[in-house]
Amino acid sequence: FSIIHAYKYYTRLQAEREASHQLRELAFMSDINALKAQMQPHFLFNTLNAINASLPPEQEQTRMLIAQLADTFRYALRSSLEPWVPLQDEIDFVQSYLQIEQHRFADRLSVHFEIDEQAYRYKVPSLLLQPLVENAVRHGAAPCTDAVHITIKVQLDATALIITITDT
Repeated sequence: FSIIHAYKYYTRLQAEREASHQLRELAFMSDINALKAQMQPHFLFNTLNAINASLPPEQEQTRMLIAQLADTFRYALRSSLEPWVPLQDEIDFVQSYLQIEQHRFADRLSVHFEIDEQAYRYKVPSLLLQPLVENAVRHGAAPCTDAVHITIKVQLDATALIITITDT
């Protein structure tokens, strides 16, 4: 009986050691991945700043686009850490994104915002609007040679915040 008990104790101890080793390895890999996640945005912003600084003054419009792109990435990174953000921040982010797209499509893309002033005080899920607006641009303006108009409307109902994004 004592031999069987000692064997079971030994195998359980070995299994616990193996599990402990695996947990330490997972924690180490998690730390490495977190460090990589911090370094990649830092590298991206430094690269964008280097490109921006290397452009001659006569390419000011390109410099502005690069700065807007960097701001867009910063917001996306910052908002990914928070599940809910003020609607005003989301609208500002979408406006910045659309300014970049308007350089791409020029006169073929126009955007109109209709936002209830009281709606700005509400919080919405972070990055809620951008994928919807991006779809309107991608599937509305990109394949079309005609002008496309996008409307972003935010209204307050008695019990809800109603967000509507339409394109021609």
